[in-house]
Amino acid sequence: MHILVTGAGSERTVTIALRSVDGAGIAFVARATFRSSAAGEVDAATARATGGEYQGVDPMGLIDAMRPASGASAPYNWSGGSHRFEVTVSEGGSRIASGEFVRRWLAPGVAVRSESITATGFYGQYWTPPVGGPSRPAVLEFGGSEGGLHGQLIGAALAAAGYPTLDIAYFGEAGLPRTLTEIPLEYFARALRWLAGQPHVRHDSIYVLGASRGSEAALLLGVHYPDVVHGVIASSPSDLSFASYPTGKAAAWTFQGRPVPYSTARVDLGPVNDPAAEIPVQRIRGPIFLDCGTEDQIWSSCAYALRMVRRLKADRFPYPDVLYRYQGAGHHVNTLVPYQPGEGFADLTEPLAEGNTLFANADAHARLWPRLLSFLAHPAGQAGVITAPSTAPPLTSP
Repeated sequence: MHILVTGAGSERTVTIALRSVDGAGIAFVARATFRSSAAGEVDAATARATGGEYQGVDPMGLIDAMRPASGASAPYNWSGGSHRFEVTVSEGGSRIASGEFVRRWLAPGVAVRSESITATGFYGQYWTPPVGGPSRPAVLEFGGSEGGLHGQLIGAALAAAGYPTLDIAYFGEAGLPRTLTEIPLEYFARALRWLAGQPHVRHDSIYVLGASRGSEAALLLGVHYPDVVHGVIASSPSDLSFASYPTGKAAAWTFQGRPVPYSTARVDLGPVNDPAAEIPVQRIRGPIFLDCGTEDQIWSSCAYALRMVRRLKADRFPYPDVLYRYQGAGHHVNTLVPYQPGEGFADLTEPLAEGNTLFANADAHARLWPRLLSFLAHPAGQAGVITAPSTAPPLTSP
């Protein structure tokens, strides 16, 4: 959103405030203070905020900085369709202007359908683009150790971009294991084959997208099911299979009824308990997209990703592969979808989970999301290790 104020006093202190009530009835707010130009204008896309919830130049800083007015920490709830965002402008303590805009979490024509274990053998939601047009690549998406079904915003956003997306849970929901313990890779394969059979899906262009612990499953699926996995997206990834969560006393994954070898050394890059826990990513038959934050405090995702890149290079991997490293960002760069209220402030409320640079995750999302869409459209167009800044891109960037 491009917020432009005109008609203010010349070179005056101007405060822009933003307010929205989410689907759970929680009021989210943010404000920033600027110095108007000689012409009485404040362009939030280029002006430097000197006070409020953020400082400096950040075109979407007001949205990134929004948090519950109560001071609590909570994600913005997008349920309920359209959401109003109210803008007020004050000068010298007096309101001089107001306006509003509407944001929707579902693009026109995007549809969602719940899928049950009884009907399909997996628990999830299937997001489809507007009807019409040619068959498109599709994505099987799932999260990490949080469990449950939490990728709805990713599914909705990918479908809005034209990519049918199946978002599934693999533990923590009714009919599924309670914890991340001995999850059969065959469960994901069943979902992959179902997805490949859907109308308007290119059965020869199916990607898997896994975040955090889910990256292990995504990479393992690429290794063991090359017939149905044609590309892998691993966000905040690991190049090892780790133990079950939260106990750490068993395998997290199984394949053909046997435990996938695992390591219990979760954070450091020291010796691996079992060398067989290393995921042989060089056996994947398709392009690979990796992303990480350099200040990840959950595990060493950038180091793990770089090890994968080195192995791919040593093996002369014949498919495109790319790694995006975002300076200052943390583990939750893997939420991917940009411009979510509260994303910037999360760096302060959860520093160990998010990284230690204010707004670095939010800025990384704004840069990462178009790269991911570009990869899905033309994977050969991206390659190498790209270290990106943690500053917000201009609103005109792709």
